[in-house]
Amino acid sequence: MLLILMAIAGCGPPSDTVLVEICGDVRISEDIDAVRISILNADRSEHRTGTLDLLNCGSEQLALPQNSELEAPVGDIWVVAQGLQGGVEVAHTERRLNIEESGKAQDAVLSLTRACMRITCSLGQTCIDGACEQAPWADEEVSCSGGAASEGAGGGTATCEGEAP
Repeated sequence: MLLILMAIAGCGPPSDTVLVEICGDVRISEDIDAVRISILNADRSEHRTGTLDLLNCGSEQLALPQNSELEAPVGDIWVVAQGLQGGVEVAHTERRLNIEESGKAQDAVLSLTRACMRITCSLGQTCIDGACEQAPWADEEVSCSGGAASEGAGGGTATCEGEAP
């Protein structure tokens, strides 16, 4: 299974790579059946987005954590993960990140938790442990509730067993 990412080739502003890890205690199938990952510019306009269908691996279901590598613009950005059930958002988390022109990939760990299911926060906030708080920067520690975050996001594309990335 490939994470579908909309990429535009050609000239454009400088960009870098974000290694995104989606973790948490949401249950695949019961709570969510897909994850949408978005990279937003500083003004919150969409830069890149993609959706990972967590049930489309034959009889095998994928579990969290899931890793993905996305292209992002240089500067302040937002990394957003939405847990979807039947195409409808049921969980949401986001982080801030500052991409420097260093050419070094950066990590962003986002946790989708059952405590934050169906909680909507104000712009610039995200749900953490069942309460809305200011969206953290990527260098701030994140609890993955139900599974520890790995050391760095690791990057790559999620695949079904036996399927090439």
